[in-house]
Amino acid sequence: TLAGLFRFDPVTLKFRGYGERAGVRGSTIRRLLAGKNGTLWIGTNTGLFRWTPELNTGLNTGPDNVGGDTIDAIKMADGSDLNADVNALALQPDGRLWVGSTIGLHTLAPDSKGLKTVQGELNGGAQSAKPSIVGLLVDRQNRVWVDTSEGLNVLTQLQESGDHAKAVFDPVSDRLGIGGKSFGANLLEDASGRIWTQQHVLTSDAKSVYVLSKADGIEFGTAWFRSYASTHDGLLLFGGSKGVLIVEPLKFQPRRYQPPLIATELSVAGQVRPIGEIVRGLELQPGAANFSVEFAALDYSAPQRVRYSHRLIGFDQGWIETDANRRVASYTNLAPGQYTLEVRAQTPASSWTPHALTFSIRALPAYWQTTWFTLAMAVLGIAIVYVAVRRHAQRVGRHERELEHMVAERTLELSLAKESAEHALEQLRGTQKQLVQAEKMASLGQLVAGVAHELNTPLGIALTASSMLSDESRALKKSVTAQSLSTRQLNGYLDVAERAGAMVDSSLARAAQLVRSFKQVSLDRSTDERRRFELSGYLADLLTGLELSWKRRPVQLALTCAPGLVLDSYPDALGQIIGTLSQNALQHAFAADVIGKMQISAEPIVLESGANAVRLVFSDDGKGISKADLAHVFEPFFTTQRGQGSTGLGLHIVFNLVHARLGGEIEVASTLGEGTRFTVTFPCVAP
Repeated sequence: TLAGLFRFDPVTLKFRGYGERAGVRGSTIRRLLAGKNGTLWIGTNTGLFRWTPELNTGLNTGPDNVGGDTIDAIKMADGSDLNADVNALALQPDGRLWVGSTIGLHTLAPDSKGLKTVQGELNGGAQSAKPSIVGLLVDRQNRVWVDTSEGLNVLTQLQESGDHAKAVFDPVSDRLGIGGKSFGANLLEDASGRIWTQQHVLTSDAKSVYVLSKADGIEFGTAWFRSYASTHDGLLLFGGSKGVLIVEPLKFQPRRYQPPLIATELSVAGQVRPIGEIVRGLELQPGAANFSVEFAALDYSAPQRVRYSHRLIGFDQGWIETDANRRVASYTNLAPGQYTLEVRAQTPASSWTPHALTFSIRALPAYWQTTWFTLAMAVLGIAIVYVAVRRHAQRVGRHERELEHMVAERTLELSLAKESAEHALEQLRGTQKQLVQAEKMASLGQLVAGVAHELNTPLGIALTASSMLSDESRALKKSVTAQSLSTRQLNGYLDVAERAGAMVDSSLARAAQLVRSFKQVSLDRSTDERRRFELSGYLADLLTGLELSWKRRPVQLALTCAPGLVLDSYPDALGQIIGTLSQNALQHAFAADVIGKMQISAEPIVLESGANAVRLVFSDDGKGISKADLAHVFEPFFTTQRGQGSTGLGLHIVFNLVHARLGGEIEVASTLGEGTRFTVTFPCVAP
């Protein structure tokens, strides 16, 4: 009851209550189910409980279970409480229990210690929602029927894993077009395998459903969920607010009434017209090709549940379905022609009625929609087009003659301009070669001067040490000749000789290193021959000679290059490119006393064509280049320091060497105040 669980004692003819001391939580008992061997399953508003004869030897003797009967609470598989309203219970022959609650479907296998939540999906793999479970039924074929707030489903597959179970359902209500609401919750099966509720009758093959209505005698007020039963002689009982509905399934015959369908109102161009006009065949005048027809099926048992569909053959692609609230077929602005309007109805107890309405409708054309008018307009259009084409052809002819004259004049002018441009180009190429050679020689001269200046220091130190050693040797020889050599004098000479020798060795080693670097760089700068070389070692040797340019300035240069990268290219061109970029940075990016950093990095890449290439990046953190100047840096004679000795040819020569000699590309990116970045991409094997 709503007030708790009670048990009738056939000896004392009294009811005794089972309260919380017996183990029953919740004030409302919502569902009872008798299981095997006298087991009683109890569904409340807080979960599921079980009473078994093995744990209870006698009846309780008071309202608070003084007798000692025990009722177990069935927990979830993870040990938590269900904590939900239990709406339905169903038991399969093998002992598996199904529990429907407000939070979903659960199952308890005979050998399981707790309830498992069923995660469901529909046939086809679509995930199903978790609506409230309102009804359960295990039929004679051991199929599990599950009624939810969204419709009826039947279990087709179950797989248990851990604390959960996965199930696949056939969405029967959705498949039959009655989804979106409960099937009726109170599921009962009759002797022929049909599934009943107070609202529907489902055939045993689940392929069709019959909707019960007042016309079938279903009038017992509001049906109560969970108030239903079946008797031993096959009667089905459903409880409601006005009594009990008793169904004899063997005597039940579905209504097959096919109501006639009539037209109730005709409107043409917004004016109501007699129905007889459409029955005889409706003609729509030009400018008034708008009409609507209202219709109705003469079924008074459940008129709001009748559905309609209509189509206008010659206009609609298919049937247009409507419900009882809009029983109108309306069309506007029909094109001239012959049409046929068809209307049909469907009652809850039948398929589409065979008593369909058919009306003939003809939309008359206006004068401008007739065939003769169309032909006249076509002839007129052809004449206009012909005249227009003739006049256009005449204009085109005149224009062609004018163009021929202009082309002849322009051709003569272009020929003269071409000859002048070719002559200027030859002069420019010669000048360019001279400038490139001059730039090479200037760069080489600067390098030679720097190396000579740098060699002065170690060679001067070596010369000084050698002179000092010669003086000490002459003094030692004089003492030996005079036989006045002392031990102290000999030790002093040895110390001086050792220091002088060390100074000579280190100074000459430094000079030798400078000479080797100078030979390598000068060879590359003077020969411009193609050869194979290892990029990392070549760059290191190159920078050893170039660092003389910034040795006395607070500027550093870092080199990062992948080892083992062998090129078949022109080291002279590559050396001149790097030398020009470094000199350009020293001259334009950094002031004389400003600390700065330059960096060279080289890495192997693969071009889109599949050829191996090198990406060499030269960057500095100096002043940067403005956007206005960035687009002109590779143009010849462009410089921002023309008054300070710059010719504006350095980056132009770099651009030509990268493209014409190395067969690569060069890009520049810069931001004022953040520095400049040159990216040179060229193939490992030069063209």
